[in-house]
Amino acid sequence: MNEQLYRELADIDRQFNSQQGIGGNNSPDTLGQNKLTYNARSDEQIRDYAKAGLTDGFLRGQEAIKTDHFNQTRDLTRLKENTQDGAAANKTAVQQMHAQRTEQAHNDALRRGLARSSIIMGKIEDFDRHKISEINNINMDTARTMANIDFELDSLNTRKQSALTNFDIQHAANLTMRINELTAERERRMQDVLKYNNTLKANEARFQADRSDRAFDQNVRMEELFHRVGATRHNQARYDAKMQAAIRFFDNMTRQDAIRAFEGDPNLRQALGPNFGRVYQHILNRR
Repeated sequence: MNEQLYRELADIDRQFNSQQGIGGNNSPDTLGQNKLTYNARSDEQIRDYAKAGLTDGFLRGQEAIKTDHFNQTRDLTRLKENTQDGAAANKTAVQQMHAQRTEQAHNDALRRGLARSSIIMGKIEDFDRHKISEINNINMDTARTMANIDFELDSLNTRKQSALTNFDIQHAANLTMRINELTAERERRMQDVLKYNNTLKANEARFQADRSDRAFDQNVRMEELFHRVGATRHNQARYDAKMQAAIRFFDNMTRQDAIRAFEGDPNLRQALGPNFGRVYQHILNRR
């Protein structure tokens, strides 16, 4: 992934290898290495960041539960309306059938001169009883169906509330997990920065001790000292050039891609030398 950067770093090495060492006549006062700084998020900032990252998914999940409940409720409500409409149509058909049979029975009786016959009256009464029985059956079937639908509607409301409650619980668990992950990442980075800065501090202490020792025998070791200083400055210029190349390279990526590419390449520490931390800090500080 970082091949282009390594090609540019190799060009820098070739350029500096062709030059003479750059030195001076005075010993540097310090190694000049900069400490890393890490702007760690507070606990409140971590919680807000974690919550913001989960909010969209949480809202979509809630909306899915509510939409499913709405659709099922709508279908059951339509079923209730259709059931009521069907019952009314069936009762109308029964009444119409009863009226037709009664009228036909009267007409038959008139043709046969039996308009007041007990037989005809009994037949009409049978029609009435049959009509009442059929309408009662329609009413009972309708009431049973409506009760089942109402029970299912109540169940839907219960299931909706239960689903929302369980979703809230799961969201809270996910939020806690994300907060723990971010907190652990913050602690890891703080430890990395502390370790890096402690290494710089130790190197500086060794450098100062060595510098102090050389001062006691300056006449004997001056040539060596100047040579080392010159080499140090020459190498510092080399690594500064490499640092600028690396910064340009990673600035062409998003912050997250740059962090992944940087942290995933174990060879960068050697390639960037003392400016490894400064490049890393530059990437971390991007927004």
